[in-house]
Amino acid sequence: MLVRLFLAGLWAGLGLLCPSAALAQTPAAPPMVALPPAALGSLNLEQALTLARQQRTDFRNYSVDEQLAAQRTRQEQAAFRPQLNASADVRANTQRQVIVLPGFAPGEGERALRSGQPYQLGAGVTLTQKLYDPTRRPLLAQRRLDEQVAANATAQARIDLTETVSSAYYAALLYQAKLDFAGQDVARAESAYRDAQTRMAQQQALKTEVSQARFNLDNACLAQERAAADLRTAQVNLLSQLGDPTPERTPVSLGQSLAQLTGELTAPPAPEGVDTVATRRVEYRAEQLREQLARAAEQQNRRRYLPSADLVGYFGTQAFRERFDFYDFNQRYYGYSYVALQLNLPLFDGGSKRAQIQQNRLTAQRSRNAQTSLRRTVAYELTDARTQLDLSRRNAALQQQNLAVAEEALTVAQVRRRNGLVLEQEVVTARTTLSQARRDYLQALNDWLVDRLEYQRVTGQLK
Repeated sequence: MLVRLFLAGLWAGLGLLCPSAALAQTPAAPPMVALPPAALGSLNLEQALTLARQQRTDFRNYSVDEQLAAQRTRQEQAAFRPQLNASADVRANTQRQVIVLPGFAPGEGERALRSGQPYQLGAGVTLTQKLYDPTRRPLLAQRRLDEQVAANATAQARIDLTETVSSAYYAALLYQAKLDFAGQDVARAESAYRDAQTRMAQQQALKTEVSQARFNLDNACLAQERAAADLRTAQVNLLSQLGDPTPERTPVSLGQSLAQLTGELTAPPAPEGVDTVATRRVEYRAEQLREQLARAAEQQNRRRYLPSADLVGYFGTQAFRERFDFYDFNQRYYGYSYVALQLNLPLFDGGSKRAQIQQNRLTAQRSRNAQTSLRRTVAYELTDARTQLDLSRRNAALQQQNLAVAEEALTVAQVRRRNGLVLEQEVVTARTTLSQARRDYLQALNDWLVDRLEYQRVTGQLK
């Protein structure tokens, strides 16, 4: 009865171990869908970053890499737990082994005997438990370091994504503001054109003034069309950075302005030490992890040549038949089992151990050199980024003052023109100066935002 239960369980276990069933149940990855237009009704920067992290498949792959690293750690941990395997062997002995026995009596020749039966069955389970493996600790340390490497790579990808999406958002805001100003320029040009026509009808203006006003209106309309095209291009680029598969067909409106994102133009904070900043940089952390991985690999290679011990137990059964009738349980089955302690001691590897250890040491040295080089790079980037940010802040403040002066100059010129104190050309010049001052101010705000983003990246504050 025990033999029957054992064989039935063995055949069932072998059926459950079939990989096709497990593969058939593997869920497919969800397809990427277009961004819903409702979610883009009034998109601010934080919402844009959130959508990019959700929609960008290249960014989501970093999360998958973290999960893969965690699974590899679990796989290594499982390798040191008890392992139970079932096996079965059915043979047809087409030519059985011959055993030659010497003669026992004087003059008696040798006798040849064939061993076994034409058909043979062997089935059993093997239980293996690692008792001591000198590489276990450094190997698990490497897998946990791999998890940290994957998490650090995700942090680097998050910073890159934040920088890319933020820059695209700033550019879209810049062209949106330029389009708004272009619309105001068109409104002013239309008003000037109507005023010139009225004055010419009253014989207070020449035909050339009307033609000049019409020319200015056409230029303002063309600038507005160009600003609209530039804005749509910037919006398509932003949607592409968000991971929208159809950016050219997705409408989007921005819920913030350059002035709102800029806030107060404050001076950069006091500089920090290079070592303090370097420890916050993910690039520096990546080199530290590479060095730790090389050291763990060196320890593993050193311990790999120490003795290891496994405990092995086997329980099985055998059957021998003249005919293939192993399902006839009335015939006899023979039990077979053992318990063994297996020791393994590597003796000679042709010098592979020394070469691998030297390779690990060189890898660690290269990572230490990279850390030293990165500290020098951080020192330079800190000085440069802080200088650029301060210059951008001062330029934005100056352009803001220039804009206020240009607006006041246009107002004064219009008043003087209505009072007949100046020609129309002075008003046209004032409008041109104001348009240029607006463009310069918008560009200065965009430059300050981009330089602030770069300063946050250099100081390790960008997340």
